[in-house]
Amino acid sequence: MKNKLPLLLLSVVLPCAAQAQFYLEPRLAYQHVSGTPNIGDIGKVLESDEPAVAPGIALGYALSPRLRLEVRYVSLGNLVVAKLSPNYQIFPVTGPLLPVLRKYEYAQRTDLFAAALPVQVFSSGRASLRLAPLLQLESADVTLTDIIDIMSAQPNVLSLPYRTVYLHRTTTEVHAAAEVSFDYSISDRTTFVLHYTYSPLSNFDAHLFGVGLGVKF
Repeated sequence: MKNKLPLLLLSVVLPCAAQAQFYLEPRLAYQHVSGTPNIGDIGKVLESDEPAVAPGIALGYALSPRLRLEVRYVSLGNLVVAKLSPNYQIFPVTGPLLPVLRKYEYAQRTDLFAAALPVQVFSSGRASLRLAPLLQLESADVTLTDIIDIMSAQPNVLSLPYRTVYLHRTTTEVHAAAEVSFDYSISDRTTFVLHYTYSPLSNFDAHLFGVGLGVKF
């Protein structure tokens, strides 16, 4: 019996190993941002520069034809928002509360690291539909920069040098997110993917509409 036990274990493990496959999936997405940063800072939004493209990559492991496990990385780029403050006190820095209009810039560079569990909910021939819960680690680099003193001609008002950095901080937060994707098998080793990913982040919501090309190895 002892001699047969290793063979028995192999007979169970090998079929599972044959089903399981690693794959790499480069991704490219169009990015839409909603809830443009309003982290308690004061001021009216003048203009914004939102990155339109978000590149990413996923490394996956097919546990079964219906279930996958993935680790992912997505770069959301650098979001910049110009704002006009009604006074000299800009969140979260406390300073002299002077009745001076200040134009300043909010900038945030964001990287997302995620674990995903895509589940096949429908399939027909080479096509399939998958839903995936995601657990995302958001790494954000935030800068508040003073641009110009709008009323610098006022007497007795101290004007800071142009583009003075008020705040620079890096934060990490964990968020739950979700994705729906459509897969089409081009061949036994290659899959074309269309996806929509929703990520509710700390200072804004990211909506990614993208494509991917999964290659098994």
